Amino acid sequence: MDAEISGQLVVPDGARGMVVFVHGSGSSSRSPRNRYVAGALNEAGLGTLLFDLLTPEEEADRANVFDIELLAARLLLATERV
Repeated sequence: MDAEISGQLVVPDGARGMVVFVHGSGSSSRSPRNRYVAGALNEAGLGTLLFDLLTPEEEADRANVFDIELLAARLLLATERV
């Protein structure tokens, strides 16, 4: 299952590290709570990347939530790019 996965990357000037938020189902990277936490981390000098491991279409098939190979491959690709 190839899909284009996008996310929200914020890197403050002089960032001391990076936090990668990934979501497999349920709470998405666009949720106000997750964006709030990312904002607090940004203010503390940490970069953040928020993204969902599945597209909305893929989330509709509950089996994808348990497709460990797919989820791990996408997480690995994202962390390599960061």
